[in-house]
Amino acid sequence: MGRGSLRDGFSLYHGLKTKHGRKYLWLNLQELALRLIKPAQQLIEV
Repeated sequence: MGRGSLRDGFSLYHGLKTKHGRKYLWLNLQELALRLIKPAQQLIEV
């Protein structure tokens, strides 16, 4: 089963920058999504 999700990249970037400085600004969103989905789910695109 596929699952869709929309994330606001602007808010994500500025939220991470505000809370953690530059530490997580190069976060690999595809890898994060792959680690969060369940085995029966499929990542369609990032």
